Amino acid sequence: LMYGRDRKEVFYNDSCPGSWDPSNARSLMEFAFDNDIEIYGFELGNEIECLSPTQYAADIQTLRMMIDHIWSKDDNDEEEEEDHDNVDDDDDDDDDEDDDGDSKPRVLATDQLHWEPEFFNELIPLVKNIVDVIT
Repeated sequence: LMYGRDRKEVFYNDSCPGSWDPSNARSLMEFAFDNDIEIYGFELGNEIECLSPTQYAADIQTLRMMIDHIWSKDDNDEEEEEDHDNVDDDDDDDDDEDDDGDSKPRVLATDQLHWEPEFFNELIPLVKNIVDVIT
């Protein structure tokens, strides 16, 4: 599943719209989480050419924080259950994956149509600890 930034300037020749408004994406993520819909990952993209690497990295950080927050609700519920059930502490679970193989969505970047070395040379150091996949 990919969630594109609003690119109104593509149609209206406006300047870049500035910071991403994540409210619709948050609603979509909460719906997916609440309804146990498995999502492989979310990608911010869709004609991001007018964004600076710094702005795009900030938007990716927002995306990461939303995913971590929404999918941590399940972890918090499980921790409370484990405290009450005296679950064996020898379980070494990956933070992103539980015993069933389900995982929180990954963060993917970018949806660039053309390879732009300068853009990526600046972007990758900013997001290397945030994204799971760079396309």
